[in-house]
Amino acid sequence: MLKQLGTISLAQLRRDLGLPEFDEWKELGRTPRGLTTRELRRRYNAEMRGLRTRLRQAARNRARTRLMKAYIKSKHGFVVLHREIPPTVLLVERAYGSRRLACWVQCMPFQPNVKSVQQLVENTKAVALTMRDLLTLYGRVAMAPPTE
Repeated sequence: MLKQLGTISLAQLRRDLGLPEFDEWKELGRTPRGLTTRELRRRYNAEMRGLRTRLRQAARNRARTRLMKAYIKSKHGFVVLHREIPPTVLLVERAYGSRRLACWVQCMPFQPNVKSVQQLVENTKAVALTMRDLLTLYGRVAMAPPTE
């Protein structure tokens, strides 16, 4: 996927994903009214480039096993705070039941520093924005024009 996204043109991306062409896009209300065709074209291309960039980043992040596991565990799993100094956050990866009253838990340590948490938040926001944009473009959803 990353290899394909690395060389894909904006026109090919649009065709492959079934996204609207420029003439259809400009009728969806994704820009303020009164812009020239040139400015509209610039914004259309910028939106397509932004989608391609975020898709590439998502594919790169997906290829990083540790980052992907951290994201999945923080979203779908649960976290344990171990009482050491400094405290350690453990993302629970698996729990194995061995007996009725006992189990084994496999955890992955996560260093809760500002940079790692910001990276996780920014990556999650970028994926959410990409999905919103793809779904509204694919569905040809008319949007209220932004006020600029």
